[in-house]
Amino acid sequence: VLAEPNWSDRKELTPDSNGVYSYTPDSNKALSFKVYANEEEYIFFEDVPDAAGNQRQFQTTKLKYIDSAGRLCTLGMCQDVTDLVRIQRENALTKEAYEKSKNSEIILTHITQTLAHGYADLFYVNIENGDFIEYRNDNESGTLVEARRGKAFFESCKREALQYVYRDDVEEFLNNINKDNLVEQLEKNKIFNMTYRIITKKGNMFVNMKITRMEDDEDYIIIGISDIDEEMKRRHAEERINEERIVYNRLQALVGDFLCVYTVEPDTGKFREFSATDGLNCLDLPREGDDFFGKSAEQIKKMIYRDDLKRFNDIFTKERVLSDVRKNGIFAMNNRLVIDANPRYVQLKAAMVEESEGARLIVGISDIDALIRQEEDYEKRLSLAQTKANIDALTGVKTKHAYLDEEDKLNKRIIDGKDPKFAIVILDVNDLKKINDSEGHQAGDQYIKNACKLICNTFKRSPVFRVGGDEFTVVVQGVDYSKIDDLIDRITRHNLEATQNGGIVVACGMSKYENDKSVSAVFYRADQKMYENKNMLKSMSGNHANSYGADDTHDDNDR
Repeated sequence: VLAEPNWSDRKELTPDSNGVYSYTPDSNKALSFKVYANEEEYIFFEDVPDAAGNQRQFQTTKLKYIDSAGRLCTLGMCQDVTDLVRIQRENALTKEAYEKSKNSEIILTHITQTLAHGYADLFYVNIENGDFIEYRNDNESGTLVEARRGKAFFESCKREALQYVYRDDVEEFLNNINKDNLVEQLEKNKIFNMTYRIITKKGNMFVNMKITRMEDDEDYIIIGISDIDEEMKRRHAEERINEERIVYNRLQALVGDFLCVYTVEPDTGKFREFSATDGLNCLDLPREGDDFFGKSAEQIKKMIYRDDLKRFNDIFTKERVLSDVRKNGIFAMNNRLVIDANPRYVQLKAAMVEESEGARLIVGISDIDALIRQEEDYEKRLSLAQTKANIDALTGVKTKHAYLDEEDKLNKRIIDGKDPKFAIVILDVNDLKKINDSEGHQAGDQYIKNACKLICNTFKRSPVFRVGGDEFTVVVQGVDYSKIDDLIDRITRHNLEATQNGGIVVACGMSKYENDKSVSAVFYRADQKMYENKNMLKSMSGNHANSYGADDTHDDNDR
């Protein structure tokens, strides 16, 4: 079929011997030039309505050729490609949707695994029929692994609560984990949080339970349980002091107590006094002038407290001030000035503001002496609170919190390859419950104190930690480490005599560091040995009565 704009020449068309119509276009026609200019065919697409008025898409191909008479001609071919184009588009969209879905699933999996690291346990629960799956983090691979599957989730929670939840928290726990109450809470807030304590071998531990309902299927809930024990204990010790400090700092920041304020042109150093406390211009500068940084540095040196002079010279430079302002939005430094013959804390601040004349540096010196003195007092109180948090009130030895700090220090030495020599000794006081039940808690407390005295008198050069109600841990190093076997034998002989003649029995387990990856591995071995020793001692004790009077075997002072 001819592809030529001037269809008025159609009457001149005649077929050749092969039955093909050809046409030699006029050389001045634009479409012919496009075809003749290309060695390859010229292709374009057109939307054409069919007889029913529906849009169809046609592909037209034009190319040049030489006919049998040697004439340069144009050949046009037209093809309906509507269905082909539609299929290609659908395939492209399907592939794109698949790739997008695949990538989204991978990203979502990564996010889920990362967020799950903060939880010790995760539960996927069908709230209707009670079926559940428990997941835990694999410490080696860092991924979630399935721990167990079960049925009757809420009934199982009730049973396990009586065994593992701290007795003072059991009632609230059971009330919150009740199916009907839980559904009601989730319908109100979508997320439910609960903090409670669980019972472990090392004592009571705070955990947080976070429950959310699946958005796309309300029959399912996700429950995450995380360890917040250290956070809660530190919070209780510091909360009050920190709250007071925060309130004081905020009030001071809002009110301020500026002795003098200057505006400075950052490029030229020209300055003028914005305001100054009546009768006190701490920099003793003129109301206006040049070279603010040079002149103020010279003036402040006459008033600055001697011990702060070097630090002031190092920090208060034009380059440093402008750099901090550009980077952080503000420059601040504290110094002591000698005012009325007494050193007083002041704070020098600088920040940039836009004024009608251009950028200006606002420099102010404020009296923060009362604030600093108050903070020093807070620091002392906080230090005292932290010290109290590290000392067991009953026995005077260190607490579990202090042990965890000691464990962190040893772990850092292990990571640094310093190969520390140490041993962990775990001791558990036998028959404490029997004393509490028969004689009362006051007698039980005395029993624990006497057991602690025995432990401290044995391990005289090692820190002793009370990590549970009746459980103690000793980190043995140095001199005690060199004779650890003799010290353990001393405990063994004491227990043998106590089981035969009556007295305090302290189960004991010891393990040395043997190139372990962490202290916890050493602790675990010692714990296992302690429980083995405890069972053996119970089998030996028979019906011997336990004395809870002062231990007359050792005369050393209590630690």
